[in-house]
Amino acid sequence: MNMSIMADWGQTRYIAHHPDQYSETFNPLLRGDPSIGKVDVYFLAGLMFHNGVMIALPKKHRPYYAGAVMAVETYFVISNNQIGIKVDF
Repeated sequence: MNMSIMADWGQTRYIAHHPDQYSETFNPLLRGDPSIGKVDVYFLAGLMFHNGVMIALPKKHRPYYAGAVMAVETYFVISNNQIGIKVDF
């Protein structure tokens, strides 16, 4: 499992737990102050999609897809961490 996705999930849950301090601004499906339930459904669906893509891709292309996903997720996790958003499950 991609740990950067898990960290992003935990940070998005932190945002949902602290709507007075933070809001989700980059994700159009979770704009504003999403509920914990909405965050969990979003990330569970995303993980299922991600795993489906990994299965569907030819083996030689899987590392490129996984690396691209990890790069994007890591960027957001680092950016969130810099403004004080923690991982919270």
